[in-house]
Amino acid sequence: METILDRIIHEKRIEVKKLREGNLIKIEAKPKRSFIEKLQNAKEIAIISEFKRASPSKGIINNGVEPAEQAAQYEQAGASAISVLTDSTFFKGSFADLRAVREVVDLPILCKDFIIDSCQIDMAAGSGADLILLIVAALDEDTLSKLYQYARSLDIEVLVEVHNQNELEKALKLGAQLIGVNNRDLKTFEVSLEATEDLAKSIKGAGAFLISESGIHHKADVERVRSAGANAILVGEALMKSPNLSKSFDDFKLPLCLRDEKMKVKICGITDLTAALAAVDYGADAIGFVFAESKRKIDVTKAKDIALHLPKEVFKVGVFVNESKEKIEEIASSVGLTHVQLHGDETPAFCDSLSFPIIKAISIHDEQSLKTIENYSCEYILLDGPKGKYRGGNGLSFDWKSITAKDLKGKKVILAGGLHEDNVEEAIKQIQPFMVDVSSGVETDGKKDLDKIQSFINKAKGSQTGGAGHENIYTAK
Repeated sequence: METILDRIIHEKRIEVKKLREGNLIKIEAKPKRSFIEKLQNAKEIAIISEFKRASPSKGIINNGVEPAEQAAQYEQAGASAISVLTDSTFFKGSFADLRAVREVVDLPILCKDFIIDSCQIDMAAGSGADLILLIVAALDEDTLSKLYQYARSLDIEVLVEVHNQNELEKALKLGAQLIGVNNRDLKTFEVSLEATEDLAKSIKGAGAFLISESGIHHKADVERVRSAGANAILVGEALMKSPNLSKSFDDFKLPLCLRDEKMKVKICGITDLTAALAAVDYGADAIGFVFAESKRKIDVTKAKDIALHLPKEVFKVGVFVNESKEKIEEIASSVGLTHVQLHGDETPAFCDSLSFPIIKAISIHDEQSLKTIENYSCEYILLDGPKGKYRGGNGLSFDWKSITAKDLKGKKVILAGGLHEDNVEEAIKQIQPFMVDVSSGVETDGKKDLDKIQSFINKAKGSQTGGAGHENIYTAK
């Protein structure tokens, strides 16, 4: 059965034949405008703003605006790059549109087309494009590689577009630095942001920049793909239809974690002031106190004394298991806690009733466990290993690789279970968290070992978040 993509590629072959029979545009030297450099220096999620008159799925989107005028407004509103549709048959675009945009903006320009031949790359380069799009679904692997290498030989950056894991593997073989996940299936034109969530970990783990394409209409959509790890979004329809571009950009330009931001660390199960102060001196960002039954349980008076000696900016986290609301509030207020961590059978309603920021722990033992996440509205979710003698603090882990961004439902997530100085760097590489948290992994004979604390923190902070924009906290107990 012929798909929309099949029809588009059929027309492209006809177009390429005409291009090769005509006079191809001359490629001239031009100033370098690198989108990769923009991403390397970005503090906010980058917006590739698209000029698109029409599409096969939506028909006419906005046929009453000139490309130069729209592009200038995009640049003024804060776009990081401009995408120009140059396909005429299905999207009502042209290379003339691209040249018009090149005349009025100083931003990197993406030639958005279904490129199947090097002559199209020549047209893009000669019309002023700084980067092109190569769609894995539209090309065999050999042609994909040849077109990629040809574009790079012209100093043209390449956004390689994928929709599924099989396509992503082909993109990664190229060594692509820019990988776009099209949330729209080009064969059915159905849209789902889960495409970005499903592929994010593999893309970020390879060290590439992730661009989420299609299906971005609201701030909540941007927040969702940013949580998955997107460095940038490509937005067309929403901006072409926007009655207020300034407001649309304000909604979409969200901060992301810096590529060189140091990893944050939480040391949990602290029972004495010496260990607490040493941990902070070594660089710990948070200290955890256990008020539930545990070999690390601390009394309120002692915890309060330690907390009073900690810098204001250090998080003070209290761990509770099936405790009453009144007792939790009383202890949290007395000690001066900044966060409450719940490791018991607390319900979503119970969590919502507390006045402190909540970290809710969930023991992961099967796929059904992960589905529990969506029931909680609290800011943080802690993914813990299987239950041991105590709720948490058992040093038990689970398969981190089995967790995807889709499972996390956009939450700030804490991973608990089995972190120590020998695996923390690998854990950070796999998960790309915002923070790591350890307890038993920095102990010797049940006591906090200052050398292990220092080594753990040094290794954690020597790692990078990978620019994913994840707002997850990963904890080991």
